Amino acid sequence: MAGWRWPLCRSDWHLCIVVGTDYPLLAGLAHPIEEVKALGLDAADQAKILRGSAKELLRL
Repeated sequence: MAGWRWPLCRSDWHLCIVVGTDYPLLAGLAHPIEEVKALGLDAADQAKILRGSAKELLRL
């Protein structure tokens, strides 16, 4: 599908898969991993944010 990306990020023990550009972060950001990293949080906090957003996407 055009416009869909499959970036993979690794943070310590957690593995997050981000699907597409409609990844549901609160601000509706187009590049969620880069935007979360730009906040300057430690790796554990970054993983919590991305993991929570992934769960919302998968409706877990």
